[in-house]
Amino acid sequence: MWTKEEIDAAMAEIKQKSATDAGFRQLCLKNPNEAIQLVSGKRVPDGYKIKMIETEPDFDFLYVLPVFKDNNLTEGEMNSISGGSCRLDCGRDMCEGYRHPCRTLIS
Repeated sequence: MWTKEEIDAAMAEIKQKSATDAGFRQLCLKNPNEAIQLVSGKRVPDGYKIKMIETEPDFDFLYVLPVFKDNNLTEGEMNSISGGSCRLDCGRDMCEGYRHPCRTLIS
């Protein structure tokens, strides 16, 4: 188990060393877990994936996008979250707001 202090120290050492040591920089890009172990003396837990990327000198800012989440819902999923269903057996998937005679929705 790593402490926050150990992680911070390893990242500071990686930042410093990767800025001046081309071989270590390549190791960071090709095998980050090995680079971390080299500077910290501790293994990264098996199965923990790390990716290091280079900042390109022509850019002023680097932003890593979050993992893409497909937000497209099926029609059935939309119906299940869009207002519930009628408590009465009116034959509709869901009531039309409060204008429908039953006026009571189940979420």
